[in-house]
Amino acid sequence: MRMTVVAPLVVTFESGVPKWNGNHGRLIDELARGLESIEVIAARAPAGDPTYYPNGASLYRYALEAVNVRLRPVGFSSASMSPFRKAAIWIGRLLPTALSVGRSDIAFIAMPGLSSLAAAFFCRALRKPYVLYYASDWLTLAPFLARWGEDHPLLRLYKRLARSMETTPIHGSLFALAAGKSLTARLGSHGGRVLEASPMIPLQLRDFYDRDDTCHTPPITILYVGSLIPRKGVRVLIRALADLKDRGLEARLVLVGPAEEAYRVALREEVRRLGVEAKVKFEGNVLEWEHLLRMYRASDIFALATQSEGFPRVLYEAMSQGLPVVATAIPALAQSLASEREALLVPPGSAKAMADGIERVVRDANLRRSLIAHGRSYALSKIGSQTTAQQVLGLLEEQFSAWRLRGRLDEWAREYYSTSKAYETRLSSKWSEAWDVPFSRYIEPMIAHSPAGGTVLDLGCGGAQTTYLLASAGLSAMGGDMFLGALRSVPLDKRAVGLRLVNCEAGRLPFADRRYDVVGAYAMLEHTTDAEEVLAEMHRVLRPGGWLVIAGPNMLSPFHAIRLWLTSLRSGKHHPDGTLRSVASRLAWSLRRALASDVRFPYRYPHVRGLEFPGSDYDAVCMVNPFDLVRWARSCEMEVRGFAEASSRGGRLVQILLPHLSGGICLVARKSLEGDT
Repeated sequence: MRMTVVAPLVVTFESGVPKWNGNHGRLIDELARGLESIEVIAARAPAGDPTYYPNGASLYRYALEAVNVRLRPVGFSSASMSPFRKAAIWIGRLLPTALSVGRSDIAFIAMPGLSSLAAAFFCRALRKPYVLYYASDWLTLAPFLARWGEDHPLLRLYKRLARSMETTPIHGSLFALAAGKSLTARLGSHGGRVLEASPMIPLQLRDFYDRDDTCHTPPITILYVGSLIPRKGVRVLIRALADLKDRGLEARLVLVGPAEEAYRVALREEVRRLGVEAKVKFEGNVLEWEHLLRMYRASDIFALATQSEGFPRVLYEAMSQGLPVVATAIPALAQSLASEREALLVPPGSAKAMADGIERVVRDANLRRSLIAHGRSYALSKIGSQTTAQQVLGLLEEQFSAWRLRGRLDEWAREYYSTSKAYETRLSSKWSEAWDVPFSRYIEPMIAHSPAGGTVLDLGCGGAQTTYLLASAGLSAMGGDMFLGALRSVPLDKRAVGLRLVNCEAGRLPFADRRYDVVGAYAMLEHTTDAEEVLAEMHRVLRPGGWLVIAGPNMLSPFHAIRLWLTSLRSGKHHPDGTLRSVASRLAWSLRRALASDVRFPYRYPHVRGLEFPGSDYDAVCMVNPFDLVRWARSCEMEVRGFAEASSRGGRLVQILLPHLSGGICLVARKSLEGDT
């Protein structure tokens, strides 16, 4: 498998050899071990740039070991450049990125970033699979880098655009990894498969430093490690140090990390203004790991006043070295760490709150020792877990073959539904009264949960029978189907009620966000080749507080296979799903999906060769089941009102006793009032 890596990476050169940031280099090396080749799109830092070549030497030290990695350097941009120059550099990156994506089998795209967004667009245009890695929250990251204040007139507009650009690529990806529980939960609420990324940390067990306490003698050394950029809250730490000085607490602040010269000058000016020049030390970037460990061990408290993070690896490092941690209670940390257990969390943006937290740790020995012990245990729990690269390769092994299967199923579906006489017959037969009862079980909850004259979207409407019934009930109904022939089959006399029909794909709906009061699909989801993408789109166009109704067969119900088996015995016609082996297989799949924690619909090849078996769903490709449906709905914070459906007396008994094995599905779920804000 050939991979393209598109990320906001910077590469330096030393004697003609490319040098990388250690974490990025290790990630690429590990990925290369499991792949045929990798091509990396990275910005080449200009020689002499003081940010990357302090004192004339390269800031980075990691040289790749893998021989199957090809570097494609592109233009480098910095915050000090004019907007026009940065735009020209970004445009210049597009062609190399598109060519690399076209040559590869798959792309690994690190978000956020405009180049990454363009790479995802190229993947979709060229029908190439891709995976995403989210290291941070674009909504709070970019405004701080752009030096906007919260009262900036364009900030609200920017946030709306940034949210859209950040989440749009998820729907077409194989999967997305996000750093930290908070970012994973937020991105996952927009649909798609979003998983928490394994921590990208270089720690090994031999690196841990065993100590029970710190802060033995003044002055207390407060350590910060990380880039010196506005969103990291370095100014807050400097002001907190000045506050501690006024309180009579002897302390000094050590700042470790690179900074643009202009921002370093601004920080030094802040230090002079507050009168703490003798108490603040700018160490610059520490290149050697052993040197950095010695700095951790020589310190008393680790402080982090960041405004936005996924989950900063420096916290793992500090905890591993026996340092009590005082950090801001941003969502990523508040959801991962227990305050006053692994770390003392304080409100973000407040120098006084940071000073209060540091003073409390200094004066309360019991709290300090507890933070050290629990923090060390937390860091130890991360050792031995799989790396980010191992996580990506493991998921690729599973998901890439599924993507190729879905591609073949897409081709089959387009050909079958546009040429099959059996499908045409099924469409026309559904206008008979025999379908009134099955349709009613789908139509009734849609009507019941729609306001008078409400807007309703009926997806996979086929010949529009269900759309007609919804429109006849006085609702503003829109029917959608990807096959134009199905929509053209609607009888002219049925269009008199004002049917509105649109030819569209369920995974790429041509509607605005939060457009409909009710969104439904009858016997459609089992015919889709990417159920999670379709569900994400249905959720997107549903307004907050609106209702989702999905009806159809439970493709993993053993009773579905038993019914087909009995029908086969009576009719003498063999059906591949109507066997005892199929019954056992569905039971096994049901058990697997019941025990699973993720949303993953199984897929299969349809049984259509020479087979016309009424009511058997022989053309289904997605094994829709209530386990994954309900799990998906709850992951989107939807309120599930019901999910099982049955018509016969025996079926209703199964529905009561074993609802997840019921032969039919009728998911009724309400979107949260917060929606996807």
